[in-house]
Amino acid sequence: VHGTQIANDTTTSPNGVALDKGNITALGWFIGKNNDATTSINILTATSGTVIVSIPPGATVSFAIGSGVTAPAIRSSSSTLTAELEYAIIEA
Repeated sequence: VHGTQIANDTTTSPNGVALDKGNITALGWFIGKNNDATTSINILTATSGTVIVSIPPGATVSFAIGSGVTAPAIRSSSSTLTAELEYAIIEA
């Protein structure tokens, strides 16, 4: 699945927002680019979960999604600013 999603600020979505993973049931690889010029994006294990990756502004990352992560979520690192994530998830 490929798409873009807005990472809301921590005031609006303190627990993060579920990442749209489409019909994928077995998460494999994640490739993501933070399209924002100033705000980092945090990837969480789930809404209200632990931050597993923080993507700096303008950076691209890729990583294998661990078996304990079934419903990843995203949130901006800012209390007032949003950021856009462009991403692809590859099924395991």
